[in-house]
Amino acid sequence: MDVVTTLLSEININNKYVLRMDNFLPSKHIDKFNLLILENPNIYSENCNIFHNDSRKYIGIQFADLISGACFQYYENNNNEFMDIIKEKHRLIHYNKYSLGKTVKKKR
Repeated sequence: MDVVTTLLSEININNKYVLRMDNFLPSKHIDKFNLLILENPNIYSENCNIFHNDSRKYIGIQFADLISGACFQYYENNNNEFMDIIKEKHRLIHYNKYSLGKTVKKKR
């Protein structure tokens, strides 16, 4: 959840938005997650609606799953095959919860 709250606090959203999460959390943790978002004034506003959905129904969640799978392979298994494909086409933001900072790499 650190990554989600860090990314959301970096974005300045003034319009209505929906935070649609994969329904990966056990039901007992969904309320805790929602409360974490709702109680953070840097993230939540009355413009925010939070939903936990089955990723098979939303292409955006499927895309996020694809990216997170590539990151998992890269960091846990030292397999950069999928990350290299992504890096070719997109800017990546590397999150490091231990140093509380991020490094931005841009395609040149």
